[in-house]
Amino acid sequence: MQLRRAGTTAALALPRSKTNEQDGVRIMSNERELIPTPQQVKGPYFLANSPFRRKLIPKELTGQKMVLSGQVLNTAGNTIAGAIVHLWVADPSGRYDNQLDSGAPSQLDPSQHKLRGRQHTNKNGCYRWIFLRPGNYPLVPGGSQKRPAHLHVLIEAPGYKSLVTQIYMPDDYWNTRDIKDGREDDFFQPELVVHLAPAVPHGKQTQVGTFNFVLSKA
Repeated sequence: MQLRRAGTTAALALPRSKTNEQDGVRIMSNERELIPTPQQVKGPYFLANSPFRRKLIPKELTGQKMVLSGQVLNTAGNTIAGAIVHLWVADPSGRYDNQLDSGAPSQLDPSQHKLRGRQHTNKNGCYRWIFLRPGNYPLVPGGSQKRPAHLHVLIEAPGYKSLVTQIYMPDDYWNTRDIKDGREDDFFQPELVVHLAPAVPHGKQTQVGTFNFVLSKA
């Protein structure tokens, strides 16, 4: 199977007893199909009517600039054009734009959306986001345990199951200390880590990552 490239790399098939993972894509070669991206919990801060845009950096915020790009694919390895990709993130201090002081979510007019957006994949199934690295936040106000930094993603495409998932950073202390309550699939999973370059940015270097999402048919 030949997989369309995302960035400068492409996933190659391995024997059925193994899976190969690169840029978020895992392949089982006997069936010659891709493994769908794992579903994760949506969380309370999603808003369906976010603006169509690619850059999510409010002027008043500073932090580590990141670029995430890739493709949306089906399990046959074909790209999906016109899929809607939603992204919402916390700010560098770990707070969402619709988060009240109590921690509860609020509804916002789209003109007040700062840390969220949506876009259509292009004819090659590609997407691209520009944002600041989100911060960690405590699971309960004042608590010591924190969630690892993550990106919330929702992808919708006609004829496919909607994908709700989260993407994690490779160097976060809290990755292996994420929630353990019998619902591990809802939280940190190694196959949802995006690899970033440079791994350790200096000065105002932008970290760049590639992650390909795989949808299953409805």
